[in-house]
Amino acid sequence: YMLELIEYVNPGSSARPTSERNVYGACHIGFTVDDIFATYEHLVANGGQKLNPPIEIVPGKKGCYLQDPDGNWVELVELG
Repeated sequence: YMLELIEYVNPGSSARPTSERNVYGACHIGFTVDDIFATYEHLVANGGQKLNPPIEIVPGKKGCYLQDPDGNWVELVELG
């Protein structure tokens, strides 16, 4: 398991909710998956909103973002 913690240095203020990922208080939940394309399509078919499709971030690692039906950001990562 991996837990990623982020601390904003000198955060600005922004009204929420927002679609921006880098504002103070922004949060998302991330999952590693075995098949990012199948998982992405399954989530979209069940009410997820596409933000960016799966792409290769670095060789052997793919990633994408979606929003769940409540507007929460979901990150998917597939490790080679």
